[in-house]
Parts: sequence; structure tokens; C-alpha cells
Amino acid sequence: MIQLCDFGLVGSIAGMDDVISPTVAHALTEIRGHLKRGIRPGAKLPSERILAEQVGVSRATLRLALGQLEQEGVLTRHPQRGWFVRGNDTFSDRASELQSFSELATSRGFTAESEVLALARRTATIEEAERLRIPPVSSVIELNRLRKLDGIPVCVDEAVLVGNRCEPVLQRDFTTASLYEALETDCDISVYRSSCTIQARGATAEQARLLNLEEGDPVLVCDERTTTADGTIVLTSRLTYRWDSYRFTADLYRS
Repeated sequence: MIQLCDFGLVGSIAGMDDVISPTVAHALTEIRGHLKRGIRPGAKLPSERILAEQVGVSRATLRLALGQLEQEGVLTRHPQRGWFVRGNDTFSDRASELQSFSELATSRGFTAESEVLALARRTATIEEAERLRIPPVSSVIELNRLRKLDGIPVCVDEAVLVGNRCEPVLQRDFTTASLYEALETDCDISVYRSSCTIQARGATAEQARLLNLEEGDPVLVCDERTTTADGTIVLTSRLTYRWDSYRFTADLYRS
């Protein structure tokens, strides 16, 4: 139980122009203390009901305090999932959210940009055809990018798209454009699900060159297959991250 204290704190907090009520100020003090006692970046806070009971305020007051901490960049809210401690030390992804690299970067206060390494139509390999569930020697679109956060290379993104559905993306400038956005606006394709396998490996010579590593340094490789709501496969991709730039977070539930 968080102990009650300092009901008298009133004033302007973190740039708020309006005077904060004593109960909201108290909630802010208690939540900040709760965070300082070892809540790690990316961790989920207790539910609003439980947290309100711990702090000793109403849920309405608690939401005002949580909203203030969200404005300060301390917390972030995920609809239907609750409140999480925000951390900008690494690029963090959660298992239950499907967002593009650009969306993830923006949500965490980074500027996303890309160096396009390849964008072309070609014939699928046998392995690619099998993963995309298309006939052999079908047309595919290859899009390879070096992804950067605030100008720093963090990921090599190699995507292969089904050619007959995704041809309009060939006209896009992917130095700043989001692939998911391009698929939706140019191809009328809304991605719905991505199945991902993650494995640690050693960087190849080319990956090391692009990511400013030494050959053999650890990298985190994410192999993904992305589908629409009806299960149609749109693209497969391999994302190779620097070992020190990416954190994958998953909520696991016992049935």
C-alpha cells in the first residue's frame, strides 16, 4: 500500500498553466514515488482501480494525474491495455501491437528516416514463393532499407511484397514514407497481423558495415510475415537490429 503524504502540495507542475488541486498533486507525488521505487521502463502499471486504491484518490483524480505524466513523457497509455512507463533508451516494441517502424519511432519521440538500398520488381525465389504462398517465378517487389532513428542506423529492413497487388509502391519515396501507409493509400491493402520469429545471430560483413558494427557482433533478427484480416499474405520481411538498439516486450498469460 502506498502511504498517504503531502496533501498540501499545490502549484504548477511540469509546465501546466492551471493550478492543480491538492488531490491531483497528491496523486502525482505518490505515483512519482511509486515509479522511483524500481518500476522499469516498459513496465505496465496496475489497473486504474487498483492504483486509485493504493494512492487513495478517486479514479477521476487518478486519470488527471496520469494524463499529466503522459504529457511529461513519463507514461504512455495503450487503449484497452492500460498505462506503461515510457523509456527512450532503446527502440521498444510490444508483442500485441502491430505498428510500422515509422509509427513506433514517432510514438517514442524519435525521427524515423531510411536510406533505400533497393526498390525493384523481380522474380521470386522458390523460398520466397513458398513463404508468400504464390506460384513459383511470380513477380515480387523487393524493398531494402537502412532504418535510422534521429540519423543513427539501427536496423536493416529487407522486405519482399506480392508483386501483382503492391505495384504502386514502386512509385513511392521510402526515405521517409511508411510502407504500411503506402500499402493502405496506394494499394488499398490494410495490414492486420504479423507473425514474427526473433533470433540472435552474428552480423554479416554487410550488416556490420551498414550498422556500424564489427563482423560477428550480435544482432537481433526478426523474420515477419504480414497478412490482411482475411489471412492473405502481403509481404515477408527480415529486420536486423543492432543488439543495443531494440527491446521486444511481451505480455504472457497463463491459461
